[in-house]
Amino acid sequence: SRNGIDLSAFPTIDLAKKNRKRLIYSARPERGLDVLFDRILPVLLEKDPEFELHVFGYNNPVDHLREFYAHIGARGKSFGDRVQFKGFLPKDKLYEAYAEGGIYIYPTPSPLMKDFAEVSCISIMEAQAAGMPIVTSCRGALSETLAPGAGALIGGDPMADEYRDSFVQAVLDYANGA
Repeated sequence: SRNGIDLSAFPTIDLAKKNRKRLIYSARPERGLDVLFDRILPVLLEKDPEFELHVFGYNNPVDHLREFYAHIGARGKSFGDRVQFKGFLPKDKLYEAYAEGGIYIYPTPSPLMKDFAEVSCISIMEAQAAGMPIVTSCRGALSETLAPGAGALIGGDPMADEYRDSFVQAVLDYANGA
C-alpha cells in the first residue's frame, strides 16, 4: 500500500497569487480545532483582523463526539466571516483551495485527545505540495513529515501561553513574508 500523495493531482501553484492571510485547517476537529478557536485565532485576529480561516474536513463523524462537534461549529460561527467551514471536498477541489491558501495551521493535539500524536500526516504533505508554509506542533511524526524550511514546528503544550505566543508569531511571520 502507499501512504503519500500524487503530485500530478495538484494544480499549477502560483506563489504570487496566494493569499497569505488565508489560513487553512484540514484535519479532524478533535485534533486541535478547539485549540485554534479557543487559544490561537482570537489572538491572531486581534493582531491582524484580515486573517480568515478556511476549515476543511472529511465526513467521518464519531457519535461519542457529537457534543464536541456542536461546540466546535458554534465556536467557529462566533468568528463571523473570519471562519468559513468549507466542508468535505474531493481531492481535486481541496487541492485547488490549497493552491490559493496562505498558511496551513495545525495546533495539535486537542486537550480532548492530549495523548494523540501523528504517525503520518497526509494533510501536511499536501500543504507542502501546494506551497503553503505550515505551522504545527513538534509532536509525533510531524517533525519527520515537515521538510526542513517548509514551516515552523512549535514545541510544548498547546494549552500553554508560550506555545500560543510562538504559534501566533510564526503565523504572523509567514503572513508578512518573513
